[in-house]
Amino acid sequence: MSGAIPKEISQLQSLEFLHLDQNQLSGEIPKELSQLQSLQVLSIAQNQLSGEISKELSQLQSLKALDLCQNQLSGAIPKELGQLQSLQVLYLARNQLSGEIPKELGQLQSLQELHFAWNHLQGDLKEIAFNNTNLRSLDLSFNLLKGELVMGLPLVELEELDLSHNQLVGGIWKLIEPLCATSPAGMSLQHLRLNHNKLSGELPPWLMQLKNLQLLALNNNYFSGAIPEVQAPELVVLALHKNAFTGLLPKGLEDLEHLGVLTLHENMLVGAIPQLSLTTPCMDNPRFTLWAFGCSLLCSRFTCNHWKNS
Repeated sequence: MSGAIPKEISQLQSLEFLHLDQNQLSGEIPKELSQLQSLQVLSIAQNQLSGEISKELSQLQSLKALDLCQNQLSGAIPKELGQLQSLQVLYLARNQLSGEIPKELGQLQSLQELHFAWNHLQGDLKEIAFNNTNLRSLDLSFNLLKGELVMGLPLVELEELDLSHNQLVGGIWKLIEPLCATSPAGMSLQHLRLNHNKLSGELPPWLMQLKNLQLLALNNNYFSGAIPEVQAPELVVLALHKNAFTGLLPKGLEDLEHLGVLTLHENMLVGAIPQLSLTTPCMDNPRFTLWAFGCSLLCSRFTCNHWKNS
């Protein structure tokens, strides 16, 4: 389908789900959609929509999922979206959005997934405070965020955190300490991507001890010192290349039964290489999709996961 989204859709007052994904729709998102008070899911991803995101969408108080990713939307993210108290999923990735992430979004108590990757968002990371314990997936990668790795973020239920490809500086301790203080060696964290920043310093020992951790990407930073002993039993991908690590490789690498991808090049490591199994390659593991190889190796799910009613 092509052309503009008809304003007349707003007359469907009983409409609960509106999916217009993967078409060639263009023009702006009609403000009239705000009249659909029964709407629970609005998904217009992978089109050619342009203009700014209408603040009138904040009137959709029944909305649980808003997916506008992979369009040509520009301008700032409306702070009024922070009024959507029923919102569980917010996908705005792969647009041309700019400005800072509104603090009001951090007050959405029902929010579980927030993906803003591949935009032009700016601001200091420590100014982004999420005051809810339900957040499971946070993706702010490929933006222009700066500052130290400090977040007012309860990490209890967080499964995926992607802050890669930004301009973050400093160490990793201030992010990891609250995590381990809440639930040492446990947590729900499975995927942690901090690659392609300007992070430095040594790694905390407990970072490699998270029992649910499957993917850890710290490559293309300025981390130094020895690599801590690895005791994360579920680890599949460990990307540490292009840093300043020194010393011997951890002996615990030999005990990782699920390890499929290990990148260590362009460091200053010495000694013998442990006997690695590498018996579960990423490409054969149903938990990951291999989409790039070489220096930019990453294993990831598609950025714009689509809301599925369950």
